[in-house]
Amino acid sequence: MSMEDMYLRDRLFSKKPMSKVCTAVHRHTREVCILKSMRQRGRPQDGDRYHAYTTLLQHGHPHIVKLYAVSIDTTNGREWLNVTMERLHGMTLECLLNLHDEHGVPEGDAKRVMREILMAIQHLHAHHIIHRDIKPDNCVFATRDQQLKLLDFDLCTRPTVDLGEGELRVGTRPYMVAPECFKDGLYSTKSDLWAAGVILYAMLYDGWPHDVPDDAENDEAYDIIQEAAPKMFTYTTPRDVSPAAIDLAKQLLKLEPSERLSSAEAALGHPWFGEEVAAVSVESEGGEQPPPTATAAAPPAAAEEAPPSHTQTGT
Repeated sequence: MSMEDMYLRDRLFSKKPMSKVCTAVHRHTREVCILKSMRQRGRPQDGDRYHAYTTLLQHGHPHIVKLYAVSIDTTNGREWLNVTMERLHGMTLECLLNLHDEHGVPEGDAKRVMREILMAIQHLHAHHIIHRDIKPDNCVFATRDQQLKLLDFDLCTRPTVDLGEGELRVGTRPYMVAPECFKDGLYSTKSDLWAAGVILYAMLYDGWPHDVPDDAENDEAYDIIQEAAPKMFTYTTPRDVSPAAIDLAKQLLKLEPSERLSSAEAALGHPWFGEEVAAVSVESEGGEQPPPTATAAAPPAAAEEAPPSHTQTGT
């Protein structure tokens, strides 16, 4: 049975030459979800992407967007990978960063966010999946319980050797891409850990650890990161931050992959996650709330009907 037989396409949110995203309604249950269609072009990356989505369909995780169905269908002689997934109503991590654009994210909130990102990464790596596009826009809060969920597995690949196979740089945000990807085109589980470190740095310091422009060539991008590395942690954080939080960021943002923490599991074992840290809740625009703090979980909020975030529509 094709995806078109199971779901009725509804509101179109994004249409590009190689992908399109819309809401869809299950023809029998009437459940509303997100339907993402991606053109298959016979590249090795297409196989890796299919592997990632089918694996996550079979092996879900609380901090990864829930998938309902994955299929390859032919339309007008062209193959499309169709994926249906849960519709998330919460804000993106990018929105949370913008809410705290003067003082940084409260450390208790940053700790919970970081723990959940690392748990999602740990699950991916345990199933031999490298995400390669971890960024704030691909981390979305679920309204019902404010859990953070990682999504968008279009650029995923499978590790073949310790540092992966050399290939062209991928990733939609240059400031999230690990330095070895610019230098050698090498991707590994350590590349995802670097991206997690960039997110942690942004939450603590209210800024990015370096400023690689979108149009930078690979050599230029690597030089910018290399020059910024010695100065990353010489700046003052906008609010008091524990030394353990900064130490974890340092361990994730080592320039050399071999010097970074060995795995997401090792990062989750960092002493910072054993500390009690108070957090300050700040009400966001439109009545949305940031995620509950790490020290006191908030009661589940009722789900609200709202359009899916722009991240979920395939940016």
